[in-house]
Amino acid sequence: MMLRRLNKIYLQDQWAISLSKMDESQLLSNLSELNSEKVRIVAAKKLGVVNNQISREALVDTLGTLNSFVRDAVVQSLVRIGDVEFLCNNMNNEHRYVRRGIVQALGELGGEMACKILTESLKDREWGVRMYAAESLGKVGNRSHIPKLNPLLKDEHEWPRRVASLSIKELE
Repeated sequence: MMLRRLNKIYLQDQWAISLSKMDESQLLSNLSELNSEKVRIVAAKKLGVVNNQISREALVDTLGTLNSFVRDAVVQSLVRIGDVEFLCNNMNNEHRYVRRGIVQALGELGGEMACKILTESLKDREWGVRMYAAESLGKVGNRSHIPKLNPLLKDEHEWPRRVASLSIKELE
């Protein structure tokens, strides 16, 4: 039983290594929920290097996955790509994990456009998006963003309140 498990892990590792030699269409197909976590993570990271419209759209779509490790890899790739305008234009996505991932990436990239979207996201209907927007503003914002964070101190959910408080302290 243990040997079978080790063999499976070895095969998954070999599959992930072979991804480095794949073309874009293979990488896009490897983002599928049908593949293992490791395969999906490697594909997401490789697509961050490809950096074209198709790969950017596929990465944003993949932010909707339930797998947080895959989402983290996608955020890293979106940061590597660095297309703030593309990310901002996708903030109207209906999926909360997509909006969360975008605000996380914007919090690494910064800039005037990113901060504008982050302040708008402080009013998102989903508390997780509000929380990550507050965290991101704490990283890339400035003192002028403190009044925008203050209403979150009275948010109905605990985590946006906590993170807003920490971000305000960072910006003071």
